[in-house]
Amino acid sequence: AAAPAVASKAGPAATIERSELAAGLAAVARAVGSPTVVPALGDVLIRLDGSEATITATDLDVVMKTSVALSIEGRDGTMLAPAKLLSNVVTAVDGPISIELDGDNVIASSGDFVANLATRPVADFPQLTDVGGELTEIDASLFGLALGSALVAVSRDVARPVLTAILVDRSENDTLRLVATDSYRMIVVDVDGMDPLADGPILLPGKAAALMANIAIRNDLVAFRTDMQRVEMVGDTTTVIARLTEGQFPDYRRLLPSDKMPIVAVDRDALAKAVRRVRTLLDAERPLSLEFGLDSLTIRATGTNGNAHETIVCSYDGDPVTIAFSGAYLADAVNVIDSEAIEIMLGTAAKPSIFVGDSVRYLLMPVKV
Repeated sequence: AAAPAVASKAGPAATIERSELAAGLAAVARAVGSPTVVPALGDVLIRLDGSEATITATDLDVVMKTSVALSIEGRDGTMLAPAKLLSNVVTAVDGPISIELDGDNVIASSGDFVANLATRPVADFPQLTDVGGELTEIDASLFGLALGSALVAVSRDVARPVLTAILVDRSENDTLRLVATDSYRMIVVDVDGMDPLADGPILLPGKAAALMANIAIRNDLVAFRTDMQRVEMVGDTTTVIARLTEGQFPDYRRLLPSDKMPIVAVDRDALAKAVRRVRTLLDAERPLSLEFGLDSLTIRATGTNGNAHETIVCSYDGDPVTIAFSGAYLADAVNVIDSEAIEIMLGTAAKPSIFVGDSVRYLLMPVKV
């Protein structure tokens, strides 16, 4: 009698070009979590399906997924692989890489090189659910540039989580507005021509915003949605999902420009070059003094090894005034403004000034010299 058929126990397997796998692992690297929290967070989930592989990583706050093409199709299925070790394999080899799940190991091979990477059951990886709501296509370049501008002022103080996020809000003109502050400066970015992204204000974590900005600048269009608890942005091959930050963002509107503030107009490029030159004598955190006179602006610095100043032309007919700012934060203000000319709405030695461009307003607190 014929022997009964035995079902194959062979696990999922495929071959991927080294460059494709390297790009996929790099795309999700910042979402790989700490295995000391949950062991599987240090892994990537690899799903083989037809002619592509989807690689997923998460630290429980952020999820990243990306798709890469297979060079040789194999057996469909899903496996976990240790992210760091698999990345090390990719770095070490030169040619296409075959991956196969074999019991408790992922076998990664290239040519005569074979690595057995200990793995764990797919069920150990956190269960991921879809974000509710409809995906809406948005201009990726506009969104990416706006996020990049707002990220300049995002706080790194984890004791104040609200300030480590970007407020995604609605402007007075019913367009998208992004706001960020670290208490020393505040950036407001109004994105003309782009509708608000949510029915109400949401707090987008700074890490997720940075990941989204990196994806957006590499795409023409991206799709965005939120269910007011999580947010998702989908690019051509990469998706970011993030848990929204909870809390109350500061009331930024009361700090926005007053018509009574004196205004200085100055060429952005001239100011940027002058600030850069004068700062060469400064320690990173030392202040720069801005001395406003009749149609002139002098940038002055005093450092431990000397002093420097430079005077440039501006448009100003008010009383002479001197205001000192953090050199680093002033350089950020000049660099983030998106117009050829900057309007500076002058505060005082105790109240903030506001640097204004086409779509960016940068509020900067003064410092004592």
